Amino acid sequence: MKHLSRSIMSGLLCAALAFAFLLGCDKDRDESRRPLKVDSGAVTEGNQTWSGTKTFVGNYGIVGTNATAVIVHSCANTGPATALFLGTPSLGGLRIRQLDQVVSMLGLSVAMQTQIPKGASIMSVQAQVVQGLIASGSTVTWSIGAAGGFANTYGTAGAPTQSDSLLLNSKSATMVMGSPLGSANAVTVYAAATGGASAGNGAFTGGQVRVVVTYHDCSDLGATEQ
Repeated sequence: MKHLSRSIMSGLLCAALAFAFLLGCDKDRDESRRPLKVDSGAVTEGNQTWSGTKTFVGNYGIVGTNATAVIVHSCANTGPATALFLGTPSLGGLRIRQLDQVVSMLGLSVAMQTQIPKGASIMSVQAQVVQGLIASGSTVTWSIGAAGGFANTYGTAGAPTQSDSLLLNSKSATMVMGSPLGSANAVTVYAAATGGASAGNGAFTGGQVRVVVTYHDCSDLGATEQ
């Protein structure tokens, strides 16, 4: 009888422990579903103290350094801004960077003002006509590629589904995930003929295209990330 009582008590204890464990798991799942708290006040450009979660306003990218700090960069029509940083800022690490510039279309091709550095790997290229393009001859659309000669490696109007256009709001979005660049290169917008796979013979005489390039590279070891 004593052995039977012990068996019953042991069974009840095991059941109680299992039930408590399941309650703990449910609690963890509930915690993971709770919305993040947002601190009051907006984060502005510069080094900021991070205490919880911040609201970001305006055209800013962020560099998460650890649980206590964040670096914020304005990234509109300037040099590349770091959108995500993995590592310790003062020791180096992996950066995901974004270059966002508007190019004015005059000629058969126009390069972005800032080059993508040697060793970087381009992840994606997006573009949008923000001022209608003007061109003549066989130029009926636009394409994007590396500098140095016509290319549509990084997309063409309508991509991922090609569609000839010189009109306002014509767009292209291409996932590249390319190999590291052997030399610095500027992403370039080209005049293109029907289909976007070959060069057009009529130069652009007006219009603007916004180009956003996302790429990753390594920051210098021992150099503070900014």
